[in-house]
Amino acid sequence: MWDEVQRVMEHRSKGGQRDRVHYHYLKGLMYCDRCTQNGRASRMIFTKAEGRRGDYYDYFACRVRLEGKGQCDLPYLPAAQVEWHVADHYVRLGLPHDFREAITEAVGATLDNEQANLREIHAGYRKQLDRLAVREEKLLDLAEDSALPREKINARLRQIQIERVAAEEGMQETGDKISVGATVLDRHLRLLDDPHPTYATAPDAVRRD
Repeated sequence: MWDEVQRVMEHRSKGGQRDRVHYHYLKGLMYCDRCTQNGRASRMIFTKAEGRRGDYYDYFACRVRLEGKGQCDLPYLPAAQVEWHVADHYVRLGLPHDFREAITEAVGATLDNEQANLREIHAGYRKQLDRLAVREEKLLDLAEDSALPREKINARLRQIQIERVAAEEGMQETGDKISVGATVLDRHLRLLDDPHPTYATAPDAVRRD
């Protein structure tokens, strides 16, 4: 089967037949190592080959070899095998300690600034609620003394209620963002320590990004 697939792919490439465009999350991201060692830059092309039984198989092949110039002898690589080796690379992928510390410090500083801004906004909403409570209390006192028409008092109370709802929603939103910030930092640090689980469980679109 392997020899047959090789023969079909060689025939299609040399015969000038254009393969259909197929999607793969590694497409366009890899280069042929043999060509690189010989001073050439040649992308690995994702393609499909039809076997004798009509089944299609996914492969990566060196562009230089597909062009039939005889400059590269890298065999056609089954896509599943390439995917496994790329995922396996993440097991051994380790960031230098100094780089990891620098990234951690930079992200931590950014989150600290963002958290400080959120806390300031959060405190502002709390002060606004306190002011609204004072205004409401004064209006209720005026209502008891009949110092203002009831219609005006009711209108002002409704406005206070609208402002209170907006302030409470703002407090809830900023409070949620403050708690999320710590979670983001923790996930970031875990990713730097061991990126393989994230890559292994990510969908194809995320792996490509």
